[in-house]
Amino acid sequence: ARTIRLSGVTTADKRAALAARADGVINGLSLAKGGRVTAGEVVMTLEAAEAEAQARIAEITLAQRDSDLERATRLFAGGNVPEIEVTNARSAREAAAAELARAQAAVDRQRLTAPFDGIVDTLDVELGEWVLTGAPVATILALDPIVVMAEVSELDLASVVVGAKARVQLVTGAELEGTVRLVAREASAQTRTVPVEIALPNPDLALSA
Repeated sequence: ARTIRLSGVTTADKRAALAARADGVINGLSLAKGGRVTAGEVVMTLEAAEAEAQARIAEITLAQRDSDLERATRLFAGGNVPEIEVTNARSAREAAAAELARAQAAVDRQRLTAPFDGIVDTLDVELGEWVLTGAPVATILALDPIVVMAEVSELDLASVVVGAKARVQLVTGAELEGTVRLVAREASAQTRTVPVEIALPNPDLALSA
């Protein structure tokens, strides 16, 4: 047996820069620097009275168009109206359904959700602040597992495989056992080394990137 020694750095498993999806005033904010978030959690909401009203109007319109289509279909079956009446009623119903979907999408854009479990690294907004579409909101890091990025020489490449165990010594002197999760398929043209990723369990988020 032999030991291959590599130097590397710890990085987050995932990193996401959250941005506002619509213009508006922040009326709900459940983000705090260093705080944790869970996947799918609503972390920010904007005032949405107008968007919600438009969605309600679209719901009422669709209900009316459904009724019109049902009536036209019934009358056509009885021979009281031409087929064009049914076609027009169906087109109006489809247009109303599309408008409702558009209005519901506008309401959904007033809410911002966390894409994965993680920790808030930076926070760029405050409650009550006006934001524009695309404005930075926060940076979320996933730190479990934490990833050690290193590079292995081409000479040692055959000895490093996905799933192999790796002993990692941190700058603090602590030693942990991780698992090789990636061996890149292309070497650097300058250094002739290949990037390697080692995943370390970090359930208490004690290790930082």
